[in-house]
Amino acid sequence: MQAAILVGRAIKHVMRPDGMNLITSAGQAATQSVFHLHLHVVPRWMGDHVGEIWPPNSPWPDPVKDEIAELVRNACSNDLGGTDDLGWNANS
Repeated sequence: MQAAILVGRAIKHVMRPDGMNLITSAGQAATQSVFHLHLHVVPRWMGDHVGEIWPPNSPWPDPVKDEIAELVRNACSNDLGGTDDLGWNANS
């Protein structure tokens, strides 16, 4: 994360963007193309060609978000080492 912060500060200094996105893609639905964890530090300007990436156009209902948040909290409190159900290796 320190490298992303350093690169983000350098991009801000050199390019003077209006904002920045920090993006990672994991899995086919997220258009992952490089199969290791990496971060994209993307400078953004108002009206740029990237468009909106978040939040979704139709938000999830609060009860669904609350249920998912609870499930994620529970999963975080468990030992998640090794390979998860999606085949991603948590140790790499």
